[in-house]
Amino acid sequence: YIDFEYKGSKNLITYFCPAHNGNYEQTYESHLDGKGCGICKLRKPKTGKQIIKLVDHHSNGFVKAVGIDKNKKYKSTAKYSIKCNVHEWHKVHEKNINKIYRGVKCSFCNASKYELIAYQALHQLGIPHDIEQQIKYKGTVHYIDIVIKEKNNNLVFIEIDGEQHSSDKHWGNSKGHGKIELIKIKKRDRQKNQYAKSKKIELIRISYKENIKEKITSIISKGNFKRVSKINKKFPPNLIKTRERIAMKIHEMYNNNEKYD
Repeated sequence: YIDFEYKGSKNLITYFCPAHNGNYEQTYESHLDGKGCGICKLRKPKTGKQIIKLVDHHSNGFVKAVGIDKNKKYKSTAKYSIKCNVHEWHKVHEKNINKIYRGVKCSFCNASKYELIAYQALHQLGIPHDIEQQIKYKGTVHYIDIVIKEKNNNLVFIEIDGEQHSSDKHWGNSKGHGKIELIKIKKRDRQKNQYAKSKKIELIRISYKENIKEKITSIISKGNFKRVSKINKKFPPNLIKTRERIAMKIHEMYNNNEKYD
């Protein structure tokens, strides 16, 4: 903001937009409502360079735009691809250009709050585990949320089923996409179940409606799992793999609305 001084909700204030690298005016009332940069909101073509800046700004640096031609102009109705800066295993996925100003988040991070509870419970119990382990069933690649190993080397798969596994209300339902996505998710779940059965691996599903921490504790108490020699109930960073340690720190920053660098 340039020399900001409140003089009334209808008065103009001057703000700096990082995407356009310039100063612009807007009423205090509009800005307070979160309407952001008026130019960014307009359905005008944007250059790749502007899109890259907007994504960085509206994500606090947590994601980056990829596959963008800096000199090309993109229509507001077009899509662009983003990559998570936090979790290297998160897939590149598409977003709408005309919705950048609403905020940009990694869709995978956005849907992982229940998995984070499970990760924390396992760390507190001192149970080594792998996450997002890739499997292939009938030519299709899938990812298992959590994999733990018993002392006899038998694997156990744990799937944390969020809202999207049982409801179509979380997937753009206005255009009928919700039901289609739910069918796809159900199909992926069946294929994971079939893969586990074919490999004689126990697969346990935990619903977001359940007490995830208690379920994880119950699973561990009933099995014979390998544990680390020292357990710290405070979720010690020294027990976390480098990649996960970074992810944990970034999630803390994310919750505090800090910028990732």
